[in-house]
Amino acid sequence: WIYPFSFSSCRQWFNCCGQNDSESMKIGTLGTSQITQQFIETTQQVANCMVIACCSRELSKAKELAERFNVEDFYNDFDQMCKDGKIDTVYIACPNHYHYSYAKKALLHNLNVIVEKPFTSNYTEACKLIELAKSKKKYLFEAMPILYSKEYKQFKKYVSELQDIKIINANYSQRSRKYDEVLVNKIPNSFDIKQSGGALMDLNIYNIHALVDLFGEPKECFYHANKIENGIDTSGIAILSYEDKQAVCTAAKDSTSPNYFEVQGNNGYVNIIGGINFGETIFSSIHKEEILYTLKQERLKNEIVYINELVNLNDLEMCYSILEHTKKVMKVCDRLRDSAGVEFNADKEEIYIF
Repeated sequence: WIYPFSFSSCRQWFNCCGQNDSESMKIGTLGTSQITQQFIETTQQVANCMVIACCSRELSKAKELAERFNVEDFYNDFDQMCKDGKIDTVYIACPNHYHYSYAKKALLHNLNVIVEKPFTSNYTEACKLIELAKSKKKYLFEAMPILYSKEYKQFKKYVSELQDIKIINANYSQRSRKYDEVLVNKIPNSFDIKQSGGALMDLNIYNIHALVDLFGEPKECFYHANKIENGIDTSGIAILSYEDKQAVCTAAKDSTSPNYFEVQGNNGYVNIIGGINFGETIFSSIHKEEILYTLKQERLKNEIVYINELVNLNDLEMCYSILEHTKKVMKVCDRLRDSAGVEFNADKEEIYIF
């Protein structure tokens, strides 16, 4: 598992990978959603890494989750879980608008933090959180699997072989089962402007991460969004313009489509069939030489292994380098939302938790 960005400490990490004498990462989770369950289940497959506590506002839900996965402790008080001294890391998978506040609390308790995507509601929150992590000398990660994927590194290798890249087309669309509630005028969390929901932050953010990694921040960007009455985007097309290339990123929670991430150059193209997040294969056609590279579905495991090893290496420099990329992504997302008039409550005031 090699981080796609080129930093010197990758070699040190790779040489240490697989050693069994490192300390165990002891994790407490916040939230009981499907992604939290997947995180706990996957963590149980990783050496020197364990979830030992679950937290939810409803104690019964925390208890049910803990019992299902044989987790030692459960809480409905986040501060208490952080103060008990049993964990060293918090995994945060609550509604988007609370990511910043809970991550801030955990850092103030001198704990390392893994935050589900989107990292925060906006660029300002991202900057504040990163500065706090640096001041406390703690680890802070965005749970964005492509940042830690060897398959994504292979995709980057093929892209680097393209000449004079001109067009990038990406689509990540999957109709949400919660969209049925929207159709009867109910507002679930993922479609709530107050909770920093919407298609851009939930799905298109994967495409934006890859674009910013591959080509940097765009010169211009605009988001054409399909919005419902509360102002949230249920689907949309982001257009990102560079000096010599154009990118079109589509994402939808109100409809579905075959997903892909394709980069075109004058000597061929490279396509992740299935999309940048859940890709099945990479198809590369360069100088008419065709290569089909099958992807392993170990994205979450790669992420956990990498984070665990990085912490055991005590490599804060690498951690903070990754966060600089995350900051750029959040800045681009702000620009896209501004262009579409999608404004979160968190853009106007800090969302507090009690």
